[in-house]
Amino acid sequence: MSRVHGRLVLLIAAILVIGAACASRTPLGGPRSQSDPITIAEIEERGPFNSLYDLVQILRPRWLRPQGPDTFVGRSGQVQVHIDGNWIGPVQNMRNLAAHGVTSLYWLDPVDAAGRFGLDHSHGAIIVSTAPVH
Repeated sequence: MSRVHGRLVLLIAAILVIGAACASRTPLGGPRSQSDPITIAEIEERGPFNSLYDLVQILRPRWLRPQGPDTFVGRSGQVQVHIDGNWIGPVQNMRNLAAHGVTSLYWLDPVDAAGRFGLDHSHGAIIVSTAPVH
């Protein structure tokens, strides 16, 4: 009986640890990894920038590197970019976009990006917001 009781205690402890880890995340539906957003204040302080790519490369270079595993067929993926809800494509496309008018940028980790946009975003995503045109 002692041996079964010990295993039961270990099982309960494991469930509690896993439950605590899951509970530490934000509520369902909210991004949990928009670490270090780039704000308009930081852009104005550190700019001007030649392109949107240069802005990210200078302020958050780690955002440009694909994260997460490559696909099982051996193709590597790329970080994807969305501006004001519109998919722009991989980060290289930001080289042709001006940084003027950008108000904030957020990083979504591979899990959040894939969950929100699909498996073609399994290396992360950069979400860009711009100022409304007046």
